[in-house]
Amino acid sequence: MKKISIVGAEGSGKSVFISALYQYMDPAKPAPNLFPGSSFTAYYTAGVWDELQRGQWPKSTNTGVIEDLKWTWKDTLQNEHQLQMLDCAGQDFRQVFEAEDDNELSDRQKILKQEFFSSDLVIVLLNLQKALDIYTLPAQKKIQTEMQFAPASALCKLKDAGIKTFLCFTQCDRYMEFVENKFGDESDESKTEKNAAFARAVAACLPILSNAIQKTKTPLCKASAVETEYRSIPENKNSLTLLPKENCAPGNMCEIIQIIDDFLVEKTPPPLSPNLSSKKNAAAANSELDYAADLPLLPPLPPLLAAANSELDYAADPTIRKPKPFNLISTCFSVSFRGRASRREFNKFLLLMLSLLVLFSFASPSVWVWILFVGWFLSMSIVFIGLVIRRFHDINDSGWLIFLLLIPFVNLVIFLSLIFEPGTDGPNKYDIP
Repeated sequence: MKKISIVGAEGSGKSVFISALYQYMDPAKPAPNLFPGSSFTAYYTAGVWDELQRGQWPKSTNTGVIEDLKWTWKDTLQNEHQLQMLDCAGQDFRQVFEAEDDNELSDRQKILKQEFFSSDLVIVLLNLQKALDIYTLPAQKKIQTEMQFAPASALCKLKDAGIKTFLCFTQCDRYMEFVENKFGDESDESKTEKNAAFARAVAACLPILSNAIQKTKTPLCKASAVETEYRSIPENKNSLTLLPKENCAPGNMCEIIQIIDDFLVEKTPPPLSPNLSSKKNAAAANSELDYAADLPLLPPLPPLLAAANSELDYAADPTIRKPKPFNLISTCFSVSFRGRASRREFNKFLLLMLSLLVLFSFASPSVWVWILFVGWFLSMSIVFIGLVIRRFHDINDSGWLIFLLLIPFVNLVIFLSLIFEPGTDGPNKYDIP
């Protein structure tokens, strides 16, 4: 029997991950498939899935508890493997890998450590949402080291022990567009560039963990366990919380399933190319099993990155963060009333419209000029209404406030606030930045 440990800090989604993995690998689908190997395993995963179907996250695993789940995995070659999957509390995970000496651990944590280091495969989960919150919200940066240190220490210690390890980022479905816009190249839509954007995001958002990834050559992968949405909760109706959708379906878990399946059938991962700087070599590195962000794609780290107490502003480093370019065509022809429009997008649109008005004022008056002007004005008015509503969304206000622009004097104050007020940091109830 092969042992797989699913580990991660609090909120990384270990219980959700295992339950969604079982639902995704429906026995009615083609192999690989997953079958519960014990009544406790079936009961435990069914309970977690029922909570998710009600639109609630399951309760965290209690400290000191080790959920020992037995599974039968049928691989793509129709061979069956008996698996033991371990789930533990995030606090125990942190203490096991942050402790410098076993004397700092409780008896249960010592047992847990033995289980980890006798595993055949360890999958370290990390919540992508929390990583991006730390990066986009200045108030969150104080917990940056806390979030990264335990996973980074785990990668190094497991590597030294010769344990095969993968780092899996969860909740990637909701945030990959944000990652590609902030860290990617819009002119290059290739799979390689998307992987490179993800690697740059890891280096920017999680510099301490990025050092450990490079040092240990740990492969990365992405997963989205369940469909999620922002909703208010009775305990706090003034803010929104990311929760699973009611009657949600399993998310995209293809990468992690193929990683486990290849491990069980003992496939050798594709070798990392020594030079992925050229498109030819980068394309050659993309095999059927895509390890999301091969380490040679990680950008050169800033010289002070290794210092845990460094206060570097990674957002200001153009080699790491690439701001989303202003797309003139998409803005001028977008009539969407959903999503967000940044202050930059709003102001550049205003400058463009003012410039065109000046050009029209110098045009010699004629019937055709007036027809062109009226057509342009009416079409841009519809676009402008959508832009104003999305700009209200960007500052976390309702789009219905657009009617305040009909009130004299009040409209001036509102308009100036749209021009100068920055959008909310990180996700709000209307969308991510």
